[in-house]
Amino acid sequence: MGKYWDNITKIYKKQESKGLSQYGQPLEFNKDDIMTRLLYIEEELVDGLLYIEWLKDNIIKNNLDNTL
Repeated sequence: MGKYWDNITKIYKKQESKGLSQYGQPLEFNKDDIMTRLLYIEEELVDGLLYIEWLKDNIIKNNLDNTL
């Protein structure tokens, strides 16, 4: 495949291993209810937004926006 897909696959495998270690089962066997799963998604999305804000702040500080 391509470089991006290879990177995504590596991240997936790492997350899968982390999840198995933490929860002892793959996601598809998780017995949590829908609301709990939605909460997990919300938490992940908020983490992603925080990383985006940090990146934007650092791009401005380092004047990287002129090189993109």
